[in-house]
Parts: sequence; C-alpha cells; structure tokens
Amino acid sequence: MAIADSAAWHATLEAMGNAPGKQRCRDALTPGAGPVCVTGASGFIALHLVKQLLEKGYTVVATVRSTRDARKMQPLMDLQIKFGSDKLRIVGGVDCMKRDTFVPAVDGCVGVFHTASPFHFNSQDPLNDLVLPAEQGTLGCLEACLKVGTVKRVIITSSFAAMFNPGGYPWDYTYSSKDWNKIHILMIKESSQNQSQHTDTDTPKLSLRKLHGTSLLHQIAHLT
Repeated sequence: MAIADSAAWHATLEAMGNAPGKQRCRDALTPGAGPVCVTGASGFIALHLVKQLLEKGYTVVATVRSTRDARKMQPLMDLQIKFGSDKLRIVGGVDCMKRDTFVPAVDGCVGVFHTASPFHFNSQDPLNDLVLPAEQGTLGCLEACLKVGTVKRVIITSSFAAMFNPGGYPWDYTYSSKDWNKIHILMIKESSQNQSQHTDTDTPKLSLRKLHGTSLLHQIAHLT
C-alpha cells in the first residue's frame, strides 16, 4: 500500500475532521433509550467505562471472552452486586476470533462500546496474535450491530499505535486528533469506504466513532 505524499496526507486528515462519516443517529441515547453493550468488559478502560455508565443510570451488557478467571471477573462481579443483575448483565464467550458470538450480546442494545482487543508483550507473531484478532473482533462487532438492527451508535476504541509515527516527529511532540499512523489511516480510509457503501444502503441509522485510549472516558459525558 503506497503512502500518500505530504500534501495529500494533510488534505486527507483535514477532510476527515474529528468525527469522520455521516452522523446517522442524532437522537439522545439517554439511560431510558435502552441498554448499551461494552465489549471486553474485564479490561482496564472497559471496567471504568462500565462503572461510569452504571453510575449514570444506564443498563449495561458487559461481554468477556471467558468467565473462568475469577480474579479478572471479580471487579465486574462486584459491580453487578452493587448495581444489580438487572442493570449489569455479563455475557461470556464473546470472542474476537468468533465473529458471530457478538450477535447475542448486542441484540437489543442501542449503543455499543467496542473495547475488546488482545494486547500483551509475550507475542512472537504480533500480526497474528494481536492485529488479526483486533481486526476480526471489530468486523464481528460491526456486523452484529448491523444484523440485530437495534444499535444506533457504535464507539470503537483504538491504540496510540494508530497515531504514532516513529521517526516522523521528535519524542516530545504533542499528538492530537489530527495525527494518525500513515499506514493505518490509509487502511482505515479504504475499509471505511467499503463499510459506508454497505451501511448507506442497508442500515442508515448506525453512527460510528473511533476514539483512542482514555479519551473514551471523557466521551461518556457526551453520549446523550
């Protein structure tokens, strides 16, 4: 995949803006609008997200790949005890490499926060161990949202790696929402064009937004 020249690169970023794509859902997704789903709910950011959503009165469906690790599950179980099983439903078996497992989790939800993605430092093959599950999980989540027909808004978390340009900027450079990894942005542009063609004809009420790292927690306040 060729990397665009500097002028075309900056033009692409300016055209995308901070929230690229059509804003299909303009309705306020209040707690009364329906439940929201958080994938990968045992993760660090996801746990904070689930807690804040519950505190704001939302009904949350929290997905995990496995419920067998008691230590990882305990924080979610504590939240379920505190807020009640009617406000927090935990769904196990949702696996990024098994795309159809997302369907029962997002069914009936009006909003989805997709945070599930494997990350660790033990991989000898990061493309297959980390990148492929991240890609398949995101596709599986989006396909499930389109299939069930109830989801109006999807927020996808990403990584600083999607913004980082090693060697391109000094180490003390301050990154912003206009900075993207050049290879990453071209892949996303191509993929989003294909997805846009699909959603424009099949499901015109699904809004997609991509956030990086802890900026997601700030966005909860703007969900409504």
